[in-house]
Amino acid sequence: MKIRKKKKGSTFVTVVVVMAIIFTTGTTILAVTANDYKMRINQSKKLQNLYEADSGLDVVENIIIKTSQEAIKYADKEVKKKFTELDDKDRSKDKINEIFKDLYDEYRIYITKGKNDATNYVKNICESEEGNLRFYACGGDGTLNEVINGIIGYENASVSVIPYGTGNDFVKNFESEINFYDITRHIKSETQEVDLLNVNGLYSVNLCNIGFDAKVAENMVKFKKFPFVNGQGAYTLSIFYSLIHKMYNTFDIMIDNNELIHGDFLLCAIANGKSYGGGYIGAPLAEVNDGFIDLCIIKKVSRVKLVKLIKLYKEGKHLESDELRDYIIYKKCKSINVRSKEKFTICVDGEIFIHDNLSISLENKAIKFLIPHKEIDEEINLI
Repeated sequence: MKIRKKKKGSTFVTVVVVMAIIFTTGTTILAVTANDYKMRINQSKKLQNLYEADSGLDVVENIIIKTSQEAIKYADKEVKKKFTELDDKDRSKDKINEIFKDLYDEYRIYITKGKNDATNYVKNICESEEGNLRFYACGGDGTLNEVINGIIGYENASVSVIPYGTGNDFVKNFESEINFYDITRHIKSETQEVDLLNVNGLYSVNLCNIGFDAKVAENMVKFKKFPFVNGQGAYTLSIFYSLIHKMYNTFDIMIDNNELIHGDFLLCAIANGKSYGGGYIGAPLAEVNDGFIDLCIIKKVSRVKLVKLIKLYKEGKHLESDELRDYIIYKKCKSINVRSKEKFTICVDGEIFIHDNLSISLENKAIKFLIPHKEIDEEINLI
């Protein structure tokens, strides 16, 4: 999307990638009423009776209830704060047009048509256009991931995100997260070079995770396909399903080609950013431009300890716990290789892949990321 500024004549290219699914996400979350929530918990209790011989199921129920309550509370807060002015994609498109019409002669809004469409579109623009190219991904971390995989290697391209997706954890790495929702602040933005993770040849901007939490994400996609199961219901069912099945994987993890860690692990977060999964701060010491990968490994734990771990892990306080210290490995490194005798689920910026090996290396200051301008004497202008 090529944009020419009227006064200075410089080229300014903007692509706003708007995924239709992001607008249904907000309405889906809002559709989870208290009665619907109680009904789903009752359904979970019925399933519990089938497994009442397992003494750990009381713990399972508590995890489901607590996790669901926190998720609904968080979703309700975020939706009220950030989505009140967002009715549908047409309204957002009109808002963008209104903002840009008096600023630039030319710009483009492109609505993606499917998986990897954003990557292909952005790459085609980079190959065919000259000048200073700016791309805005309107969506979640998955949308941002696709755009980044399109601009990698093009020095004249930079990227930012208008965070209207299911998961928007990458913007939590920056001060004044709310500014990312205001496109007028994006116009006067500052550039910061950030690191990327090279994950089996694809690039990740935020985090790659394997193990229990990745399996929950995979199962959630499956449960979403069930009739009358919305996003929150799929999440609850996925946690329950994952807890009553095998909760750990056996991995060989090689760090920087000189340290091998072998064992049964609950999960492993390989991070550029701090948080993932809608706010779980798995790598609290991570910085997006420090030149290191943050590796957090959680060893196999009992369901009882898992209850304590979940709360601390969400808050980013798990490294401070004396009780859980022996179950956590945390390191900073440059490369990681993971091997397993069985194929395992890999979650890259929220997208699911299945492999039997994983090779991750750091690409230091690989892209130019646009940080919205903070000092505009106007109210936040949400699209």
